[in-house]
This record gives sequence, C-alpha cells and structure tokens, in this order.
Amino acid sequence: MNHKFILMKNFIAIIFLAFLAISCTKDNPYNRMDHTEVKGRLLDASTGEPIEGGTIYLTDGGSWIVVDSLVTTATGEYSFKYDHEEYGYAEFWAKAPNYLSNKNIGTWAADYPNGGASGRGAVRDNGRVNYEDIRLPPVGYVKYCFTKTSTGSGNYKVNLLPYSESTLFPVAGGALEDCFTFYYPGGVDYRIVYAIFKDGTLVEGVEDTAYVPRFDTLTYNIEF
Repeated sequence: MNHKFILMKNFIAIIFLAFLAISCTKDNPYNRMDHTEVKGRLLDASTGEPIEGGTIYLTDGGSWIVVDSLVTTATGEYSFKYDHEEYGYAEFWAKAPNYLSNKNIGTWAADYPNGGASGRGAVRDNGRVNYEDIRLPPVGYVKYCFTKTSTGSGNYKVNLLPYSESTLFPVAGGALEDCFTFYYPGGVDYRIVYAIFKDGTLVEGVEDTAYVPRFDTLTYNIEF
C-alpha cells in the first residue's frame, strides 16, 4: 500500500473541505449578527465638508416612530446599533441648522455633484454593518425684486414657483413694485421659474437657472 499516496489524498480532502466550509460561511445568507448597525458621516452636499451639530434620527421604518437619535460632532460622524428583530427595518434621516432636512426627499436631490444630496435612507441588510453618508443641502435664499418699466396700463400679475412653496405664489397689483424672499438649496445652480400676466393674458413665462449661494442671498431682478 502506498502510504504517501493515501496521505496526499487525505491532505487534499482536508483542504477541499476547509475551502468548502469557508465558502459556505461567506455565502451563507443566515450568517448574520444578532443586531444591525448603520454608520457614516453627515456632510454638506455642496462642499463635502462634515456638518457639526446636526441631528441624525433612526426611525422604525413601518411607523416613522423615532427610536434613537444623536447629535454630530466636528467630524460629522454618526453610528446606530439596534435590534432588527424589534423593528423589522429602519430608516435614517437628518436635519441641521442652516441645512434642508432630508426627512422628505426633495427636488434638490439630483442637482448636486458627486452623487447628489441624500434623501431619507433605509437600512438595507439586517444583521450587517451598513455604511451610509448623509449629504444635506445648505440653505440659500433667492430674493425676487420686481420693477415695472412698461408704460402701458393694465392689471399685472406674477406667478412664482419658489422651491419653498408647494404651489404657485401669486403676486398682484401694486405689490409688484416689491421684493419677496424664499429659501432654496444653496451652493448649486437651481431653477428660477415665474410667469407674468397682463389682464389675465400670459405676457412672459421664464424658466431660468441661477447659482444660489450657501447661507447667502441671490437677488433676482425682474422687469416687466
């Protein structure tokens, strides 16, 4: 009997079984922790800088009840650890002074570079460590100022569509000689939309794009 051959066969069999065990462990979908973690950083969507003093919320995804929260430090880091058997799945969102909250996904999400700003997120894998950065838009402001330059008579009206309003904002009569300020996503080019009517007839409809500064005001002048 060739003992060397038998030993070699046994050695190969042991290596194969060890490899099989490692592969099964790696690919086993049930090989998870008894808890779930989600961690990352709170960042400025415009600059990528960490946001200090923001509040991150962890909510029960089925009811939106807040189950945990924390305030970020200078590094913007956050970390939650929770029992996923208790909540089923969880969502996370944030707010911070001078930033737009992402509790509700805004129309600004795709306007920022490097992946855009973040909408409300969901923890994808129970029993895993999930790494999710949250990118919030800094607040900016657009100040609409109207000046009547036409000499003709008539009843003028302007409809605005500011970011901070869910419907058209009507401005009529003598109020057209005035300025109106609304908050917008800052640090990014954003849509400026308005329409001018005279005696109920559309005179001009404009959809423009302008850069809205971070934490500052863009004055947008309109002559009619």
